[in-house]
Amino acid sequence: MLKEKRQPFMTPVEIVRIIASAIGIKASNKQLDTFAFKYDQPYTLASSLFKESISVPLSKFINKDFSKKLEAKFESMMREYIELVNSTPMDGITRVETEAILTRWILDTIAVEFNLFMGKVIEGPNYLMRNNLHPNGITQGFDWLSSNVEWWDSFLKFIPKEKRHRFKLWKSNDELPKLSNITNIPDYLPNSEVEGHEWEKIKVVILAARFIDNLQRNYANIYPEKLVNVAVLSLSQVEQYIWHLKSKNQDWLKPLGEQGLEIDYIFYKKGENKELSDAGRKQCSKTLIDELEVSTFKHSKFNMGYWLNWYRARWHALNGELKEANSHFKVTFEKALFFAGPSMPEIIKEALSIASSLKPTPDKAFIKRLKNSAILFGIDIPLHKEDKSQLEVNRFDSVVEDWELKLYEATFHKHFPPALQFNVTSSNASQRIGPLLGAFEQSIKPNFRSPNKKIVVGDTWGKHMPQIVYFSWMNQVEAVAQLINKGVNVNALSDSNESALLFSILQMDVLDHGSSMDDTLFKLISSIRHREDVVNTKTSKKELLPLVCAVDTGRPAVVAKIIEMGANVNFRGNTDKTSALFSALSRIGMIKRPDVSKALIKNHPLNNELLDTIRRHSNGLMGATLDEVKRNYEKYLQDPMFKNITDSGHNLIVDRIKEFMTLGNMREIAKLLINAGSDANAGHKTRINGFTPLMLAAELDEVELFEAMVQKNGDPLITAEHPETGNPIDSKYVAFAHQSNKVLRYLASQQERA
Repeated sequence: MLKEKRQPFMTPVEIVRIIASAIGIKASNKQLDTFAFKYDQPYTLASSLFKESISVPLSKFINKDFSKKLEAKFESMMREYIELVNSTPMDGITRVETEAILTRWILDTIAVEFNLFMGKVIEGPNYLMRNNLHPNGITQGFDWLSSNVEWWDSFLKFIPKEKRHRFKLWKSNDELPKLSNITNIPDYLPNSEVEGHEWEKIKVVILAARFIDNLQRNYANIYPEKLVNVAVLSLSQVEQYIWHLKSKNQDWLKPLGEQGLEIDYIFYKKGENKELSDAGRKQCSKTLIDELEVSTFKHSKFNMGYWLNWYRARWHALNGELKEANSHFKVTFEKALFFAGPSMPEIIKEALSIASSLKPTPDKAFIKRLKNSAILFGIDIPLHKEDKSQLEVNRFDSVVEDWELKLYEATFHKHFPPALQFNVTSSNASQRIGPLLGAFEQSIKPNFRSPNKKIVVGDTWGKHMPQIVYFSWMNQVEAVAQLINKGVNVNALSDSNESALLFSILQMDVLDHGSSMDDTLFKLISSIRHREDVVNTKTSKKELLPLVCAVDTGRPAVVAKIIEMGANVNFRGNTDKTSALFSALSRIGMIKRPDVSKALIKNHPLNNELLDTIRRHSNGLMGATLDEVKRNYEKYLQDPMFKNITDSGHNLIVDRIKEFMTLGNMREIAKLLINAGSDANAGHKTRINGFTPLMLAAELDEVELFEAMVQKNGDPLITAEHPETGNPIDSKYVAFAHQSNKVLRYLASQQERA
């Protein structure tokens, strides 16, 4: 792609390509060339290509520790970079103006990472503070090796003559080392007794020198001829430079902005344009958009096409022409990527509402692209799909779920209110937002002639479900019994994947103060043979799983029955992706330490996982994307009454667990799950990333359960990540930190036996 046609911001894959090329390993992956300038990218692509193209070769051939640190640095780089992309509109700026400074920031960042590794890990040379005695990095590196590796000079004497000649070429700047050259240095003396870790240190010293020399050799337009004490460029300086460029373009940007404001006024200030009819608004706005097209054409080199197409897309949406609007939103989306800055989230949200509202079917291919970009730009998070192959991960339903489609569709009137539309003929159908309300028990009667009949319930919006599911939800045991006698299909699911079995379990849910706590319905439903896939089906939005819900009844008999019916004990449920064993141990913790549990719940960070939980449980009332949910939730938290109600609800959960669950029953449930094969080493994303059921048992000093898990292949040496330091921590560390003396004594006894 010609530089003039590239967006002013680089894609993450283009950044990977620059890093790989500068280090000297670009040729190993053609995908870098293929995807570097494709602005519509899967959110995982850059990270996977960095690992494949850079991390794996460096780990295998150079130095594992450096590879790991460089990969972590890349991830933090991308987080900062995407924040800049999100916050900075590039109207009036071209790639020609940004290429050099962005490349300089990328290379400076990697150079610093090399240097940090040199100084902190191997106490190697400081290539960024080179003195004039060293004409290049290789010379500095070889001098350092001579001074700090006692056998290096002897090594140079005994290697073959042609190898010494190659080193001279490197030092004279006549040749840059290839990765394969550096990798093969230990083979120059096949019978060398030097240990592998020594060679890793040497290879990374030479690779870093090669990187520095490459900057002077192939990036002369960015770096001075002699790279001595060059100041490192920060991303904030890049931002300042961009705003400096923008200040030069105000003369033509300002009139365009005024034209846009005039269109916005006609679109969205209907109440202030009472002299204009809807037909007049329609024609006037179309004329203004045509005039804007002429103005943007005069400045075509600045790629302002996204702005024009956005107005055309909105015009068609307000005119009820959703297919045309969708077509224009596709062009808008493609032109706005890595260009539109803070407008990008709004473009994505409006486009999602249009693409999801198309009849007879939503534009799923476009919706998937939009969701991928929403994740990349930090306004949404990926779905958690455990045990999925790469092919399955790329499927539509691994990126977007059915409930999200309905939620996006429900936001259409938020973005394009009926009152502002040119033709007031748009559907007034109820939007699937907020709670499902209705006079259920009074208005719906069972149809025993058609036991498998599906019904639509709700006044606020309609939910489709089989009768057996509905009457189980309502806990109408007699109606359910008669439907069973009529041969009803107990495996039938609602449009949200709810089953009669699930609702029978939820009647005993300790966490729900509105539950009946009656097991009559469960005994009735569970007496009928179920398909295993139904027993293991999660609801589509709240991700309720029968086995995990059974744990929250606090009744061992219920858990045992669900396992007997074919539950997979390692499937995860709820929006926090919890295994049944981890959930059982968590409840034990709440019983043993209620005050600690209340404090942990109250002080839970407002992270993406919690925001997603709020979104799923509020059914769109808090917003359709995570940035909206966060903004709305934080606003509500400013209200003392809302905060008090929220805190009271959290305290009530812990109080009910203490009232209706017993340590004996929860320990019995945990043993049932352990004996059924529940994975004690399964990592969970809690306040400590990678925390396992075994670690939680260590924290709670549940030595009997801890021992039972170890006997079933629970591994005390598996580590999680400390939330503050990032250091690995194992079960012994957890037990020591929480003074779990019984578990510590058990671990000591096992060590003595070993």
